[in-house]
Amino acid sequence: MKQLVDPKIEPVFNEKAGLWLRPGTDDDNALSQKMDKHMPFKFEEDDIVLDLGANIGSFSKYAIEQNVKKVIAFEADEDNFRMLKLNMERFGHIVKCFRRAIVAHDGIDEIDFYLVKSKGKAWHSIIPTKGRDIVKVKASSIMKVLGAYPITVIKSDIEGGEFGIFDTISFPQSVRSIGIEFHLQKASKLRYVQSKQVIKNLENQSFIADVSPIITEKNWTTIGIWYR
Repeated sequence: MKQLVDPKIEPVFNEKAGLWLRPGTDDDNALSQKMDKHMPFKFEEDDIVLDLGANIGSFSKYAIEQNVKKVIAFEADEDNFRMLKLNMERFGHIVKCFRRAIVAHDGIDEIDFYLVKSKGKAWHSIIPTKGRDIVKVKASSIMKVLGAYPITVIKSDIEGGEFGIFDTISFPQSVRSIGIEFHLQKASKLRYVQSKQVIKNLENQSFIADVSPIITEKNWTTIGIWYR
């Protein structure tokens, strides 16, 4: 498969967001999205945070500013990863960035990645979607990552990739908190069932919802945050 590269938009530093942004894209959401409202984690100073679907680094930056110990950030898209690295440069050794997709199982070293053709740079996904360009990206299994780092907090915003990962995974005891953005597609029947499976798996491992996801036929997305 030929590697497709979106034309790169020259980034501009935005003082309000404290981030480099690509004008005219959904990077502009960083101007209005308040992370303490969008993903209101209760961080602790020893937290090692896993940021899945890091995009340009808004959440990673927020976590670092809450004085966590370390952030491990994964972003699969080439241009988003370029922006992530640019935005994380000033934080030095506190953050490690990887250009990889996250998958459920070991043995998958590469996976198809479906690119949105619009300004929605955050919407690329490993979920097969008609009409999108397809590229190959490197992949790492969630358990391999959790085995490599003593993660305490997981944030996931991986555009539907959460289904098939968090419904069966057995979390290491080090993980005390998980926040997931569910991509429901207005709660299609399959996504509704998958969401319930994820929630049941978390509850079976003694996670208690602090922010409960709202799964209805009207929602495209919803967020849940759990602690144990």
